[in-house]
Amino acid sequence: MKRFLQFSILIVAFIINSCATTSFKTKIVRPAERVPDTFITTEGMELDGTSCKSPLVDPRDGTKIILVESIKGMGDYQVPKGKYGVSVDELLRVNCETGEVIGVVTK
Repeated sequence: MKRFLQFSILIVAFIINSCATTSFKTKIVRPAERVPDTFITTEGMELDGTSCKSPLVDPRDGTKIILVESIKGMGDYQVPKGKYGVSVDELLRVNCETGEVIGVVTK
């Protein structure tokens, strides 16, 4: 019985780990439109390779984008309606280390 319990726990742990994602579920659907060369952070923060920052700011007009999900140095950001060619069911993917736009993804 003890071996069965250990085996069962091992199987459950394997299933849970298998369900965890190590990459985004969605791929780039198209390039974004009219984006800045790079987004910048708000005052007091800096872009780095350790985490995605939120909000990011368009230095041209002050538009703020909000982080929804991040993984492996990329972040998917919610943008204001009508910005960058992103529709309501899409997000803007950004390289969190550089602030450069990668493209548009579905939610």
